[in-house]
This record gives sequence, structure tokens and C-alpha cells, in this order.
Amino acid sequence: TRLMAQMAAETENLQMQATRDLTAAVAATFTAVNGDAERLAPFLARLMVSAEGYRALGIVNPAGSLIAGSHPDRMESDYAGRKWLSSSFKRQGLVMGSYRGERIDGEPVIYFSRSVIDSSGDIVAVVFAALDLNWMNRGFLNQLDELPAGSRLILANENQVMLRYEVDSARWAAAQPLDPELQKRIE
Repeated sequence: TRLMAQMAAETENLQMQATRDLTAAVAATFTAVNGDAERLAPFLARLMVSAEGYRALGIVNPAGSLIAGSHPDRMESDYAGRKWLSSSFKRQGLVMGSYRGERIDGEPVIYFSRSVIDSSGDIVAVVFAALDLNWMNRGFLNQLDELPAGSRLILANENQVMLRYEVDSARWAAAQPLDPELQKRIE
């Protein structure tokens, strides 16, 4: 069981690195084409073909309006107020959104974002990638089938359970406060 948890963690780390590289490449392309939406939209659509596991790729302006997206006809046009977007203004590098409540075409996703900074140091856009949580489940947690009935995989930080996978129901559960008993067992 410990080996399976280590394998799941390593796979998650690889996915994070792939997402970091993907958003950096999109940000660099945005800069290279001077934010030209007509050039960015087809680029994002082609990139989606090879970016397995993602539901959407996009670029929004600082107000949260969609500049270009991989599927602009099926994507929202306004992302203002999203926590991942506001977090992108506070720190550089890859920002991970919440596991809770984000969906595209009815499928649960988690948003990752990265700000695009111009030569003056101003944020001119934010790149995002929406990772399909069900794909993530199929892709790197197939080994969960080997766990005994009643088992769970829990992703937690020091304050809360961010994501929980229930083997019996084969479903993900969203964030919740960390059970003090579980916290004691972890420590």
C-alpha cells in the first residue's frame, strides 16, 4: 500500500511538472505573438490535441475576460472572481486552483494558472489549463483497484483534506476539514 501511495505521488509530481511546462510554453507563445488572439486560438486548439488529460487551455486578460481558448465556442467568456485567477496576481509561477466545484461539460476539473508578465513587470494576461480529474483518476490511479474494499486515498495539507478517493464507490470527494484523529495518525 505504501508503494502504491508513493507511485501515485510520483505520478502527480510528473503531472504537475507537465502542467508547469505547458503553461510556461503558452505564456511564452502569448509574448512571442504580442497577445494576438487570432494567432493564439488555433495554436491552443492544436495544442489541446496533444495535451492529453486537459479539458481546456486558455488565456484571459487581467479582468478575467477570455482572450483566446482551445474551445472558445464551449468555454466561458468571463473568469473574473475565480480564486486561481486572483492567486495568479499574487505570486509568480504555477498556481493551482481548488479541487472543489469547477466543471467543464459536466466533468470535474482543477485549474492551473500562470501570469504573463511584460517587460515593465506588469501582468498582462493569465494562462490557464483545466485538468480533467476523471482522466487523472483513470490515468494514474488505476492501481487503486488493487486496494482492499474500504480503502481511501487522501490528499491533505496541514488544515484540510483537499481530495479523497473512495475505493468502494470509485468516486472523488471534495475538500473538508481534517479529522483530528487522522491528523494524529499522520503525525
